[in-house]
Amino acid sequence: MNKERIISVLILIFFIISLIAASFLVLRVSEEKMARFPRELKGFSTFSQNIAIVNVYGPIEIESSNYLGFFPSGADYIVEELQNLRKNPDVKAVVLRINSPGGSVGAVQEIYSELLKLKQSGKKLVASQAEVSASGGYYLAAAADKIVSEPGAVTGSIGVIIPITNFEGLFGKIGVQVDVVKSGAHKDIGSSSRALTDEERKILQDMVDSAYQQFLDAVNKGRSSLMTEEKIKEVADGRIMTGAQAKEVGLVDELGDLDDAINIAAELAGIKKSDIRIFEEKKDWKKMLLQQIGSKTSNNPLSSFLPPRTGLLEYRWAPEY
Repeated sequence: MNKERIISVLILIFFIISLIAASFLVLRVSEEKMARFPRELKGFSTFSQNIAIVNVYGPIEIESSNYLGFFPSGADYIVEELQNLRKNPDVKAVVLRINSPGGSVGAVQEIYSELLKLKQSGKKLVASQAEVSASGGYYLAAAADKIVSEPGAVTGSIGVIIPITNFEGLFGKIGVQVDVVKSGAHKDIGSSSRALTDEERKILQDMVDSAYQQFLDAVNKGRSSLMTEEKIKEVADGRIMTGAQAKEVGLVDELGDLDDAINIAAELAGIKKSDIRIFEEKKDWKKMLLQQIGSKTSNNPLSSFLPPRTGLLEYRWAPEY
């Protein structure tokens, strides 16, 4: 091993150790982020009325991941958390804290389905939109009894996208040829080594249209009391807007911060303000950190070592595409 390679390996090791140390430090600090309200941890609750906060931070994917290593946001993790809350008789309401541009269609729908089950169990659900609650982020918010948004939060982006990277021109310039042996004409649809055919584009467009209708159905179900289907379709062209603009058209119920969302959830659940107790399950930080290191999300500092995402059906605000 030459000197340059040894230096590169040492730098990488130092980077990983620094990431682990920083993540543990921030995770410890984040445990005190709800100091404005008394908190009761699982197994120690002495109050029969509690409000739980569930964070959906960063790109939404099935595999568990963290927003900059700080909060879990993988669909599997969030669904498990929601299931536990649904079965907990002490929890009367849930505040879904969203700071996400959306993500894969399947992952978003996994969480959305569990949110509906949570409501069916009799618990109240309030969405709190922070910096960004766009596309799949808004899809989840649409399940809530009330949507509370920061006035300047980026929201909307109701729509579907399939990013396809085409390197055919580049490959031709550098002399790279990709040979594919396939069982059918469309088995390599979306390949980055060639352009889409007209027939393939039609196949993908049909997929997008189907997923888009599912999105519209979810918004119609959640916003029918304030918006007609025609009004929803009018703003469901992929456009983004501020929280204040979203309130004007009916996509948001109230403007406010996390505290406001907590108070609204308490009111819906019949909890006196003086009785509010924030319920947060104890997290397995070690497990979460290991999941973060293995994550392929764009917010992961190690993502530069991983292959880019392409060809995935997504409810995502993706201005980089």
